Amino acid sequence: MHRHVVRRPVAALLALVLIAIASAFSAGARGVAPQVGTYRAVALDRHPLPAVERIAATDGYHHYVKLDEAVVSLRADGRFVASFRYFHHHLPNGAQVPDSPVLSESYRGTWVARGTTVILTPKVARGQRPPEPIIGTLAGTRMKVAYVVQEGAATRTLRLDLQRDAGW
Repeated sequence: MHRHVVRRPVAALLALVLIAIASAFSAGARGVAPQVGTYRAVALDRHPLPAVERIAATDGYHHYVKLDEAVVSLRADGRFVASFRYFHHHLPNGAQVPDSPVLSESYRGTWVARGTTVILTPKVARGQRPPEPIIGTLAGTRMKVAYVVQEGAATRTLRLDLQRDAGW
């Protein structure tokens, strides 16, 4: 089974995002969206957290990434916050992973939901290139997010599975 990657023109993508935003605002007027809440990652590519991925880089090197924690909060006002705790090293193939402190990053932006699809659009500082929106799927208390990473000369899709956390 072949999976085709469709590359849409930027204008078409922006139009889709604007339609989704308008839809979310009209739905928000009727009450709080059922998707609102905090989602905690439970797996990366079907491996429970903490999970390790090795992503090929240039010849003879790879990226070692260990994801300890990922939390995404969808707020009722259409904003989101995503926080990550992880380790990252760019290593020669076969090298041992050195001890290092945990890294953390947070992103803020806006989100909209349309049916079972959620679109996260990270906010960027002035002068920075806007990132592609991140597309996820909602099913009950679960959120699945797929994103494409460059792996050498090819690409690979990583999947993050999140579970709504009732305690947050």
